[in-house]
Amino acid sequence: MTWIKGSHTMQFGTTARIINHYHMREDKVVGGMSALIGLLDAGAFFTVPAEWRPPTCGGTLQQSCLRSVDISRWNRFYAALLGIIDNVSIMMTRNADFTPLPFGTPLMNKFRYQAWDIYASDVWRVRPSLTFSYGVNYQIQVPTKTLDGRLALAVDAAAGRIITPKAYLEAKRQAALQGTIFNPTIGYMPIRMLGREKTVDTDWNNIGPRVALAWHPRFEGGLLGRVLGARKTVFRGGYSLTFDRLNLVQLTSIPMLAAGFGQTISIQGPKNARGEPFRIGVDGPAPLPVAERVTPPLIPSVPFGELLSFQADPMLRPGMMHSINFTIQRELPGDMLLELGYVGRLGRNLPQSVNLNSIPFFMKDPVSGQTFAEAYDALAAELRAGVAAGAVTPQPWFENQMPSMAMLRQLGLCPAASSTATSCLASRFTSEIVTGLLSNFWLNGIDRFRRLAGLSPFMNTQVQELFFRTDGGISNYHAFMLIFRKRPSHGLQFDFNYTLSKSLDQVDSVQNSAGMFPSSFFPDLDYGPSFFDHTHIANLTWYCELPFGPGRRFSAGNWVDKLIGGWFTGGILTAFSGAPLTVVQSTQVFGGGTTFSFGTGAIPIKKPKFGNEVHRGVTGSGNVGTAGDPARGGTGLNLFADPEAVFKTFRPVLLSRDRRSGRGVLRGLPHWNIDFSVGKAIAVREMVKVRFSFDFFNILNRVEFADPTLDLRNPAEFGVLSSQFNQPRRIQFGLRVEF
Repeated sequence: MTWIKGSHTMQFGTTARIINHYHMREDKVVGGMSALIGLLDAGAFFTVPAEWRPPTCGGTLQQSCLRSVDISRWNRFYAALLGIIDNVSIMMTRNADFTPLPFGTPLMNKFRYQAWDIYASDVWRVRPSLTFSYGVNYQIQVPTKTLDGRLALAVDAAAGRIITPKAYLEAKRQAALQGTIFNPTIGYMPIRMLGREKTVDTDWNNIGPRVALAWHPRFEGGLLGRVLGARKTVFRGGYSLTFDRLNLVQLTSIPMLAAGFGQTISIQGPKNARGEPFRIGVDGPAPLPVAERVTPPLIPSVPFGELLSFQADPMLRPGMMHSINFTIQRELPGDMLLELGYVGRLGRNLPQSVNLNSIPFFMKDPVSGQTFAEAYDALAAELRAGVAAGAVTPQPWFENQMPSMAMLRQLGLCPAASSTATSCLASRFTSEIVTGLLSNFWLNGIDRFRRLAGLSPFMNTQVQELFFRTDGGISNYHAFMLIFRKRPSHGLQFDFNYTLSKSLDQVDSVQNSAGMFPSSFFPDLDYGPSFFDHTHIANLTWYCELPFGPGRRFSAGNWVDKLIGGWFTGGILTAFSGAPLTVVQSTQVFGGGTTFSFGTGAIPIKKPKFGNEVHRGVTGSGNVGTAGDPARGGTGLNLFADPEAVFKTFRPVLLSRDRRSGRGVLRGLPHWNIDFSVGKAIAVREMVKVRFSFDFFNILNRVEFADPTLDLRNPAEFGVLSSQFNQPRRIQFGLRVEF
C-alpha cells in the first residue's frame, strides 16, 4: 500500500512464504550412499607401514627413495594398485521408530517452512533539494517443522541435553588448556521425543532499519558554484541492516543427515582371514555392514560407528549485512555524468560450518607443560629434514600422553626399531606428520592407540566428522567506485566504471558451502582475501551510430547514403586484476576435519614478490614445476620464471607459532577481453526496417590461462599453466526484421 500525503510518500507491505517441502535423497554427501561403497585407499582406516615402502630421503629427489612430501601420494597409489579396502560403507535409513529399512531405501522427509516480512518506509521531500528516506523491516522466520518426525538431534547421552556446537567447543577448549579430557558420549534422539518439531528455534529479533539522504544543492557563484554547478551535483548516502533468508539446505537437507534416520554404517580397515588388509576380489567380495534396530537414543558404536553426521545448530540465527554507501554525482557538459563513491558491506553472524571433532592442537601436557603443538612441530621438523623415524627426539607430550612402550609393543602397534612413543608414531604416521594431515594422525594414531590400550580417547570416536551448521561468520567488503557515463545523444553513448576494492572473509568459499573452518576453535585462522577478491575491476561499454547517411553529419544526398548510412558499432571491454592464490600445504593442517576442510595455505618465509604473468620455456628444477617441461610433454608455461625458488619461499605451518594461515598471499593472472559488434540498419519501407550485425566475442582471439595448482604435496605441477580461462574467438551473425 502506498499513501501520499503532502511531502511524504509512505509505503507499507508484507510478504508471506509458506512452503510445504518433500525431500528425498540417496546419499549422505560424502562416504554414504544407499548403494554399497568400498573405498580403495590409504585413508582414514588403512595406514601403509613404513616397512612397506621405500626409505625416505628428505627433500632430495633420488631414484632409490621417497621424498617425504611424496609419501602420502605413494601410500594412496599403493593401496589403490593392490585393491586394499580402507572402508566399506552404506547409508542405512530407518522409520520413525528407528526400525531399519531395506538397504537401498532412500532418505525421505516432509517439512513445512514459513517466513514473514513486514515493512514500512517513507520518502520525505524536506525541500526541493533535499530528500530524506527512512524505514524499517521486520522479519520472522519460522524454521522448518517436520511433518513425519524423521529427524534426530544430537544429545549428551548421559545428561539427555541437546548439544549446541558453541557450548561444546568452548568446554573442549577449556579442558584442553588444562590438559584434561572433555568427551561426552553422544546419542541421537528423534526430535519429537525431545518435545520439539522445529529444527531451529525461531528468532524474533530481526529488525532491520534503513535510512538514506539525497541533497541536490544549488550554488550560483564562487568556488562551489564553479565546482558543483547550479543543480548539477547530487550527494547521496545511506545505511541499511538486512537479514539473510534461512534456506532449506540448512533447515532440511542438513538436519536429515544426522545419524539415526540416515545413518552411514561401515566396516573400517577390514581384514582377511589371515588378519591382513582386505584386498577386493583377492580376498572375496567386499564385506557388508550389518543394520541393527536400536532403542532411542541411538548411540553410534566405537570406533566410528558413523562416519559423518550433519546437523543444524538448534540456536542458529540468520546472518545480517550492514550496507553503507556514499556517492557524489556531477553532471558534465555533453550529456555526461561523473560519479564517485564508497560502498561498504559488513557481514556479521553469517552461516558457517564447524566440526565438534576439530583437533585441540593447543592441548597441554600437565606433567611437562609442553603443548601438543610444540611436540608436533618439533617432530615434524625432524622428519621433514630427513631424520629417520627411529632416531627422532622424544617429545614429552607424546611420551606422557601415549600408552607405555610395553603396552604398544604388546598390541603390535610399534615396529621393533621404535624405542619411544614418539618414534613409534613417527614410524607409523610419517606422511600424516610431514604433510600436515593432523586429523588423520590424531584420530587414527593417538586416539586409536589410547583406545586399544584401554585409555580414554581425547576425541569423540563414535562419529568421525561431527558437522554442525551454525552462525558467527564475518566478512568485510570496502570499495571505491568511479562511473563516467555519456547518455545517448548524437548517436553515441558509453559507460565506463572502475572499482578499487577489497573483500575479506573467514573461509575460501561461499557461505552455503559445506566446507568448515580450518580449526573450529579459531575461526579467524583463514581470515583473508575472498576467493572472488579482485583489487581492480574496469568495464567499458559503448554504442556508436556512424555519422553517415540521411540526416547525418556526412550525407551525399543520393544513392551513396543507402550504402554508407545506418552503420553502427558497439563493444564491451572488461579488465580485472588477478584473484588470490594460496600455496596449499594440506587440508588438515590445523585439524579441522578429515573431509570438509579447505586447503590451508603454507606460510611465506618472506613477502613474495614474483609478479603474476605467463612465463614461457620454463622447464622447472629440483622436481618443482617439471610437469611443464617441454621435454616431458609439458607446455613450458608457468606462472613463475623459477618455480623452485617460489616453492622454497614457503614453509609448513607451525602450530605453536602461527595464528594465521598463508591464504591468498599470491595473486593469479590478470584478465582482459574485448567483444565487438558492427552492423547496419536498412530502411526497406517506412514501417519496415532490417538490421544485420556481426558480433565478435574475444575479437583479438587472446589466450588467457587459468590460474595454476600451487600445492606443496604436488611440486611437479607447481605453477604449471595447463588450462585456458577464456574461450577462443567466436563470430555470430544476426538478422532482425522490425515492423
